[in-house]
Amino acid sequence: MKNIFFNLVFNLLLVGSCNGITNNSLKVSAPNIIIKSIQLGVANDNNEYSILLDLTNHGATIEHWQLGFYMLGTSFYKAVNDIQSFNPNLAMNLCDKQGKCVELQYAKSKTVIEPDLSQGYTNILRPLEHFPLVSGTSYTIKLLNISQWGSGNYSYFPQNFFIILTNDTNASNYLEKIHPIKAEIDAYRPVDYNQNAVNASIIQHLKQNWLDSMPYASTTDLNIIPSPVHLQKTGKNSFIIQKNININNQIKDAKQVASMLADALKVDLNVKSIVYNQDNYNSKILIKPLVNKELIQNNPEGYILTINTDQIIIQATHSAGAYYAFQTLRQLWNNGSKLPTISIVDYPKFKYRGVMIDVARHFFSVSEVKTLIDLMATQKLNTLHLHLSDDEGFRLVISSYPTLQSIGSTRGIGLPMGLMMFPQGTLKADRVYSGSYNENEVADLVAYANARQITLIPEIDLPAHARALIKSLPNSMIDPDDRSQFISSQWYMDDVLPVCTYNSNISIGPEFTTTINNIVNKTSNLFSKQTTLYAIDHEISIGGDEVSPDAWTTNSSCQGSWSNLSALQKSHKFFHMMASSNPTIILSGWQQFVQTSDVALGMMIVPSDKTGHVWVWNSSTPGIDQAAMLANNGYPTVLVYSDLTYFDLAYTPNIYEPGLNWANKYGDTQAALLSALAAVKTINATNPIEQKNIIGLEGALWSENLDTYQQMIYMALPKMAGLAEASWSPSDITVSNDKINWQSLATRLGCGQTGFLAYLNKLHNVKYRGYPYGIKYEVPHWFCN
Repeated sequence: MKNIFFNLVFNLLLVGSCNGITNNSLKVSAPNIIIKSIQLGVANDNNEYSILLDLTNHGATIEHWQLGFYMLGTSFYKAVNDIQSFNPNLAMNLCDKQGKCVELQYAKSKTVIEPDLSQGYTNILRPLEHFPLVSGTSYTIKLLNISQWGSGNYSYFPQNFFIILTNDTNASNYLEKIHPIKAEIDAYRPVDYNQNAVNASIIQHLKQNWLDSMPYASTTDLNIIPSPVHLQKTGKNSFIIQKNININNQIKDAKQVASMLADALKVDLNVKSIVYNQDNYNSKILIKPLVNKELIQNNPEGYILTINTDQIIIQATHSAGAYYAFQTLRQLWNNGSKLPTISIVDYPKFKYRGVMIDVARHFFSVSEVKTLIDLMATQKLNTLHLHLSDDEGFRLVISSYPTLQSIGSTRGIGLPMGLMMFPQGTLKADRVYSGSYNENEVADLVAYANARQITLIPEIDLPAHARALIKSLPNSMIDPDDRSQFISSQWYMDDVLPVCTYNSNISIGPEFTTTINNIVNKTSNLFSKQTTLYAIDHEISIGGDEVSPDAWTTNSSCQGSWSNLSALQKSHKFFHMMASSNPTIILSGWQQFVQTSDVALGMMIVPSDKTGHVWVWNSSTPGIDQAAMLANNGYPTVLVYSDLTYFDLAYTPNIYEPGLNWANKYGDTQAALLSALAAVKTINATNPIEQKNIIGLEGALWSENLDTYQQMIYMALPKMAGLAEASWSPSDITVSNDKINWQSLATRLGCGQTGFLAYLNKLHNVKYRGYPYGIKYEVPHWFCN
């Protein structure tokens, strides 16, 4: 029986809206093909994955056709020039019921400069010979012995089936020939999935999480998230917020905070207030400098909030502290204008408390990103890591390189940038999708984020994950002397830059060097001069992750000092040279930006004092030692352990839950909170004198399978609250004897009508996972009854 997650999530995704859609109205007579069943899973002695599709053509006979679909983590391409056999036993055919068959072949563009056909997770299969699909006839498609990432939920299953009515594999007008094929959810029949067993495992998981938690022993009924360092009720009386109230701000850089506080009083309680940015001790709300900084451990983000019967007093040393005091105060008045008399002393555990949003795979509008910023600010998170480019898209307008927008940000099958990633039925094969941020929009986002104490860090992924750059600027980004055969983790065979030509006169070296330097500098300039506490001027992340080990192996440009280097070593050398050639910018990146695939650092890497941030994304099992190595060598290290804080992971193994499961079967809120324990272990594994280099935590919203704003919110909430608690609240509150304070966090998140999740819904009009029932689906059944 379909459970609640299918009803609330999957149907929502099927009707979700998308950004930058251009409809194509030029249609030939639409075929009528219906898929009756999709059997899939491991069903043979070789333990290999296979798919059987039964379909019927209910329309006119189709003479020339190609079949397309999306399938995450899988390519139906057998090998790269037979050098790499990643699908060595793959067999594909289509047969009618009389046993007449035709072999199917993966349709791939021959060169990177051609319009895309099959690429990444978009698969287009064509018959090797003329084979009409006859009217009224049923067929079986067999896709046998596939090398598959994983399985277990619909996110990994083939979807978005379509048929292309053409025999021209290089046709540029694909959009007018593409037609969807009907495939209902009931058609899927996974042979290796047991719903009852999965349900039982989920129930046991939730129960065990509760049992493994620190016991909840609240001394207050206040639902503050994240937990403050020290909270004490000071009496039984209350402070009543009147309909008119004055605010006196005496902190010079907190004028904007005082204004935002006044605006929130109006929105939340319909209270009128006047802000005085001068000495005025008659005001009921007072924002003033904190004299004794030691009370907040000299932390500029710290604050003291005191609520007496006749006055609210905020003390801070910086506007950031005043802003976080305002966020706490706003949570307190969420329950009404009658506030408890209370004293709070608070400051964060980590200086970096971040979220990464991937706008390359799926573009999110300025307003959607602003909502994410609002949610982060409410939970005292302070860094938004913007993944602006990848194989599937480049999302900045740079006027001197217009094709970065016209090609790099525009996707559709048969166009230069193929659709490539369009899961869950919300994106359509017969559409064009586009989106990028212009200079004014970037400035707007920076100002909006900085006002909420959030720093934006731009990321342009290099030298792999660079296909959008290559497609947009082939004359600068393709080395004609590179004959290497490779495949990336996402099944691309043409997504690395010509690093061996950097700063050289070889081949395209001068043009490549100038172009990539300009793009990196222009991007860092767009995000420069931010006003937040920890902003690093001219910082840019250049990624550095997932370079194929076979890249640049047959490249005559890689001579001299390049010749005996591995692909990762070439990548390191490229970054080292880039940092030296661009001394005004600060480079950051994922751990492979300076680290080997193991624990060791690379030989020629960007030094730690020239590095802004290094994000460790491997799962916590190898990641703890890897992060400690980075920190021990002076690198400012952020923990983004994929098994704990990759927010695109599915909450549970339920087949109807959207999201991935490669790093953890349970990518839930409790897993995000477990990052507090992982952080303690990482710090303990680091030399005491270097522990300061473990600077924080981050949650990652990768969007290969995150294709609507609604799903982005679903995957982020409530997980973000676990991250906020883990990154802000002190370790003696979040961790004890290898147990985390899950019972406490779940209680404060609430069961729907009250609690923090209800507060987020009320404040930002967001529908978190489980809405409107709060944390009900992540706790034992009795908790929210």
